Amino acid sequence: MRLLMSHPYLKKVEVDARARATVEACGILVGKHLGGDFEVVDVVKASNMVSSSTRFEINPEELYRAIKGAEAKSLEVIGFYHSHLGYGAGPSAVDLDRMKLFPDLVWLICDISDESAEFKAFMMRGEKLVELEII
Repeated sequence: MRLLMSHPYLKKVEVDARARATVEACGILVGKHLGGDFEVVDVVKASNMVSSSTRFEINPEELYRAIKGAEAKSLEVIGFYHSHLGYGAGPSAVDLDRMKLFPDLVWLICDISDESAEFKAFMMRGEKLVELEII
């Protein structure tokens, strides 16, 4: 399984993460399924309702608007993105708990440091964590 995401969308996530670097930035990945792959065709920035540096919660109204907007374009919400603040692009314990609530959705993590940004994508398949190749 792969996450097909063009450079401008990855850059949009990184820019959002750097702009909100005191808290986890978060947003919604809109796109479509292509066989076993996921293609991102839009990235929707969302508010982190808990303003935390170690977890995020997307405003339900913003998620609803993203779902309706995707449906209007014959697309769907395929996952979420959020940032980590220099502690790696792997899922935290909190992320893993949340991922179990939304199986089969992509979780893109952007870990930012002063020098770089690292991206990794994951999803839960049953109880198994699966890393997706980012193309």
